[in-house]
Amino acid sequence: MKLFKQLKRLKKINHLIEKEATGSPEDFAQNIGISRGHLYRLIGVLKDYGATIEYSRKLNSFYYPQPFGFEELLNENSLTVSKMENIKGGFSLKNFIPSPFMRRNDVNLVPVNIFMGEIGYQY
Repeated sequence: MKLFKQLKRLKKINHLIEKEATGSPEDFAQNIGISRGHLYRLIGVLKDYGATIEYSRKLNSFYYPQPFGFEELLNENSLTVSKMENIKGGFSLKNFIPSPFMRRNDVNLVPVNIFMGEIGYQY
């Protein structure tokens, strides 16, 4: 759920920056419904993906000096069913049943095969 909320915010930030209609950083953050610090973290995420974002006092807005294709970036990195079928290896949460006794940061606990409704763990 948080992922979709963040993507929605990033899309809104991108849209307003493209239109050069963000206003001051305080107004921009308030418009999106986040703190000014969170706004700068999300702008940092866009910069990590290659966006060049600057602020103009004359325009009173953030803007892209060079074009940035946010929508193309999302489409390029999206996994289709055929791409997911070709991915091999790694860790799958498909058969993972969490235990209420597991610690959140316990990375050594790995589920093993499930046989007849029973699950075993390998340490």
